[in-house]
Amino acid sequence: MDSLFSAQIYKPADLNDINWNELMPFHRALLVNDGTVTQLIEAYLGLPVEVELLSQEKQQLKTPDKWLQTETGTTIINRRVILRSSALSCPDQQIHTYAISQLVCSRLPPAMQQGLGADGIGLGHPLRQNQMETRRDLLWYGLEHNPELSTQIGTPSAQPFLSRSYLVIRDGMPMMRITEKFPIPSANFTSGHPTPYRLNAFGSSC
Repeated sequence: MDSLFSAQIYKPADLNDINWNELMPFHRALLVNDGTVTQLIEAYLGLPVEVELLSQEKQQLKTPDKWLQTETGTTIINRRVILRSSALSCPDQQIHTYAISQLVCSRLPPAMQQGLGADGIGLGHPLRQNQMETRRDLLWYGLEHNPELSTQIGTPSAQPFLSRSYLVIRDGMPMMRITEKFPIPSANFTSGHPTPYRLNAFGSSC
């Protein structure tokens, strides 16, 4: 499976290796999925998923970005969202994904930029709405232990994340880089080592 990720050898140091044989099929599907994650989760759970916009702001890059192929001073949009169960179907609104995106403004259609600020809208929606032909290049993946992030988004501090990063390519150029982190039930881990994930993929109580 590593051959699907073009930059696995460059994965961040805080990402631990994962044995693919210890992942349940749905987790493997999340890591290699090249479509809309929201739709994949909804199809698996049979429940609607909401997108909560945590922050979105324009910034100028202070250094060149190798993966986005951008220079110092390039204007990007930094965006953070959470995918959680709809309150109508799951009262505790369980969190399924935390996502960070960097979008290159000059490579986005104006109509897409205008629609990004709306809460409840994921990136897949404007991509479809603007009928853009894009592809995804998977960069790297790993297992992350991040108690600080868990505290910020309201997941158990002992709960690790499956993490992956990828590029969305349009007209041969990276339009955005997305990093997605999927909380994994801590009951699937003993002594800090992953064991086969035989529980519900998200440990859902809904």
